Amino acid sequence: MSLEEINPVPLLNAVHKKNKTIMIIAGEASGDMHGASLVREMLKINPTLNFYGIGGNKLREEGVELLANASDMAVVGLTEVVSKL
Repeated sequence: MSLEEINPVPLLNAVHKKNKTIMIIAGEASGDMHGASLVREMLKINPTLNFYGIGGNKLREEGVELLANASDMAVVGLTEVVSKL
């Protein structure tokens, strides 16, 4: 059997019998995009994973339970920082 014929997904699913919860935080748009890709690929390997955290719509679309939307927390400039405090 060659390495190309080995499919690790069933083996990994058997190893990961317990549900695991992972926190992911993405504070801006590119982090949201890359985080969503990471979540999608991790769920392919182990569909029993649970995700929660802070991010945007892309993470939410991948099934991440958002505790806060990153866009609500984004600030630019001194006056916005002071108003958020």
